[in-house]
Amino acid sequence: MRCQTCFWPAFLSGFMGDTIMQSMALYNLDNLFAQLGLPNSEEAIDKFVESHRLDDNLPLYEAPFWSEGQRQFIRQSLRLDSEWAEVVDELSMMLHS
Repeated sequence: MRCQTCFWPAFLSGFMGDTIMQSMALYNLDNLFAQLGLPNSEEAIDKFVESHRLDDNLPLYEAPFWSEGQRQFIRQSLRLDSEWAEVVDELSMMLHS
């Protein structure tokens, strides 16, 4: 299950806070699934997570269910520590739990 609510501290108000929140809104689990070409509704994501569990020792990008393009995107996101890296890590934790 995913967090349904977020708490934004007062110090995140103003221009910088707005920029941070916009960035976080762009790089989220829903958009990661869309980027990977997968259905990205909350129900679809939950179903994907439930049906694609991974062994603890298998890196996310080596999972057998990814296409080569998806695998490269995930690997590059982590290797380059891109904006997607935190969301990819979140997905990894969900599939490894």
